[in-house]
Amino acid sequence: MTGPARRFLDEARPALDALRAAARRAGGAEPAGPLRVAAPPGFAASWMIPRLESFRNAHPGIRLTLVAGEDAAAEVSILFAIPEEAPADALFLMKPAFFPVAAPVLAQRAGGLRRVSALRGLTFLHLGDRKDWSLWAAACGAPADMIADAARDGREMIFGDVALLVAAARAGLGVALGDAATASAALRSGALTRPLAAEAPAERGYHLRIQPGAGRAAMLFADWLRRALTGP
Repeated sequence: MTGPARRFLDEARPALDALRAAARRAGGAEPAGPLRVAAPPGFAASWMIPRLESFRNAHPGIRLTLVAGEDAAAEVSILFAIPEEAPADALFLMKPAFFPVAAPVLAQRAGGLRRVSALRGLTFLHLGDRKDWSLWAAACGAPADMIADAARDGREMIFGDVALLVAAARAGLGVALGDAATASAALRSGALTRPLAAEAPAERGYHLRIQPGAGRAAMLFADWLRRALTGP
């Protein structure tokens, strides 16, 4: 298990144990019927969808609807938020660590990106605003003016969705910040590379909320999530 994966599990374990206990309390016969789940688009596309077949095989009677983003009708919601903005009844799962990712051809053009200083002069891809890159730069000893200089020179692109951010990085449009969940598929396939070991904790984290009154199917999905998080 990699270092980031081990830290992921250490942070998530209390919430995952709570999900397991809830599933045990639910008990009863195998449920059948619809279940609506909402998750951030990048997390759903990169982490959840490649693993959903195991849930369908284990619970064939549950008809799953997966919605990207927030959805008030969802019985299970995975949220990416700062702790102060997460619902009071949501379980904290983990706070990812961000690290630079780039298309291999871009990294090669930049001399391999073997040092933090090699990022200077590249285009920075941002999620929503410049905050994540600024936090990473401060935590990893990057030149203080690197992000501001890129913005001043027009070497930046801003995306409203992490799936678009990852797609832009894969296309070689610039260097982005990824994490073990949203960038894992692209890193495994070689579409993205992680040239630098330097990483910094994100301001936001993943939280899980089960709608009050949700049935056993929601508990089973939460328990599947627990087992999937602790697996490969």
